[in-house]
Amino acid sequence: MGRQVQTGSGRTTGIELSIRADRANWQYWVSYHQGKSTMTFAGLNEGKTFVSRYDKPQQINAGVLYKSNKGWRIGANWTYTSGQPFTLADEKVTFYSGLDTLGITLVQTGKKNNYRMPAFHQLTVNASYEIKLKDILCTFSFGAYNVYNRLNPYFIYATRNDASNTVFKKVSLFPILPQLGVRFVWK
Repeated sequence: MGRQVQTGSGRTTGIELSIRADRANWQYWVSYHQGKSTMTFAGLNEGKTFVSRYDKPQQINAGVLYKSNKGWRIGANWTYTSGQPFTLADEKVTFYSGLDTLGITLVQTGKKNNYRMPAFHQLTVNASYEIKLKDILCTFSFGAYNVYNRLNPYFIYATRNDASNTVFKKVSLFPILPQLGVRFVWK
């Protein structure tokens, strides 16, 4: 049994701007990215160009870090990304034999990566305290990922409700996740 490998071309364009400032014990940064990523394959999407799975028209990262002279480090980072493109079936074909259905239903897509998930964004905060005990450097850290508990989409699927209408449901991973850690370094 042979494998078929599709060959094609891709194009990515964009611009990224980044600013960072250091003021005494404070560090601030913000970056912005705007871009487009497309692909073309003769054997996919009827040979028409489509957005790549990695197309992210807008990305923003912003953060702040405070380093005290007493061993504390406190930081926050916010991330925003345009929703990821994905292919969603937009046509359903049921096969019949005479008046009876054969029980075979296929879903088809009209276009590759024809929909985009909702935007992804989250805030992470963390703090750590560092102390030195003889020859051991101890770091205690705690924080949380996705502080405001946004249920960012991981994937979307179609299902039927009680009225037999097609509805789309979003599956999310990683609600707010606390973090606690201890690190020892022997010097």
